[in-house]
Amino acid sequence: MNYLFFESIRLFNGRFENLSLHEERMARALKFFDGRTSKPDLKHHLSGFDIPQKGLYKCRLSYAPGLAPPEFVPYNRKRISSLRLVESSGCSYPHKFTDRSCIEQLMEQRLDCDDILITRNGFLSDTSYCNIFLKNRQGVWITPSTPLLPGIQRQSILMHDIAEAKTIHVDELRSYISFKLVNAMIPWEDSEEIPAGNIIGHRIG
Repeated sequence: MNYLFFESIRLFNGRFENLSLHEERMARALKFFDGRTSKPDLKHHLSGFDIPQKGLYKCRLSYAPGLAPPEFVPYNRKRISSLRLVESSGCSYPHKFTDRSCIEQLMEQRLDCDDILITRNGFLSDTSYCNIFLKNRQGVWITPSTPLLPGIQRQSILMHDIAEAKTIHVDELRSYISFKLVNAMIPWEDSEEIPAGNIIGHRIG
């Protein structure tokens, strides 16, 4: 079956993380898909499967139509140290679609960098699979208020007042000294702080 959406859920030593936030995001996607207003019960759904009890796993859960059995894959993190700025005002990814073709096409422009940092009309959004947080010269962490996809970890970080959201134009990058990348599998405390000079395509002033 071809599913429209998917979730990547962090499973560490047998414990699923941020299930309620995943449920909220799924509910928004399902409302977009067919107008339903009910929220999935992930704890109940996942309890019916053999869950790995040790180690770090990515639980991939595809859905719409229906809800697929989960896939559990040992998670090996890819280290990212450089980003290339890529402009794309036409790439839209408001839900976690299984079709990522617009992002994959942009990735072809990364050249010798590890990943891309997508801008839309000059404003920062996301990398190919992470939300970005940038630290300014006052030590304050900022995340773009115009992400391609509002991520689960991003939402949690904002809820805990670790960072704030605001628009960031590419011309303002000289005001930032470092960045972190987070997604459902990379929480704030596990994310490395990387010099902003490793964002290729702008100059540090």
